[in-house]
Amino acid sequence: MFPHLLLAAFYFVSLARSQSISELLDNVTQAFSKSSVVPDVLTTFTPSAFLSMTFTDAESNQQVTPTPGELLTMNQTHPEAEYFLAADNSTALESYGNLVLVIVDPDAPTPSNTSISQVMHLLAGNYTLSSSGSMLRNTSEELFRYWEPRPQAGSAPHRYVLLAYPQPSNFDTAAANYFANIPFEDPRYNFNVSSFAEALGLGDPIAGNFFTCGPNVTATPTEVVSTSRPSSSSTTTKPQPTLTPLAGSASRYGATTAMKILGFSMAALTLL
Repeated sequence: MFPHLLLAAFYFVSLARSQSISELLDNVTQAFSKSSVVPDVLTTFTPSAFLSMTFTDAESNQQVTPTPGELLTMNQTHPEAEYFLAADNSTALESYGNLVLVIVDPDAPTPSNTSISQVMHLLAGNYTLSSSGSMLRNTSEELFRYWEPRPQAGSAPHRYVLLAYPQPSNFDTAAANYFANIPFEDPRYNFNVSSFAEALGLGDPIAGNFFTCGPNVTATPTEVVSTSRPSSSSTTTKPQPTLTPLAGSASRYGATTAMKILGFSMAALTLL
């Protein structure tokens, strides 16, 4: 294991030991309610495990493990975090089996104009516990690779909600079929994690967490106040995704479906 991952794992274990799992779960549940993640993203949230993430700042190389709702800079959220899971005992952790991780932004393009929300920033299955017993490792290609937060200039901070779901045995095939049949050109935009979970039979999330991030901000804890959705007459320009080809996706899903899974439409490709 790399030294920075050892430090992250040590910090996570220290955090879990300094607070009981029930205290950690109470904290994140209250934060979801106070910052309106419930009901903006989920109708209810009753976690049975504690999910944490550790980022490594791309410029300073310093690690940060945000508390629920903590405000981070864009530099701090690139590259992708390492994810950790804790429960009251190891038997409970092992019982979860493979997990699906999802990150969504319910505040795009701004918290006062959520016309393209939710924006999906990660969707990946086959996460399992590493030999360390707390770090989650992905054993397959992501369906949608991680997009680091890039809220537009002038926007208030966005919420970035990380959720973990139990993974059914048919997840890979069911997810590919789901995105092949939806009528959207850009599946990352106007995504609804609850609808997706219901369609694929994922059930309720077993764990979750969230951080906030705004354009060119100084990192400090913050509270996020939910805003109402705009009228249907509101318009906005969707940001175009960065091209990051997924090895084997065309052969696995077919060319059209692979483009959707990568977050592209043919129209978007002509503009790149």
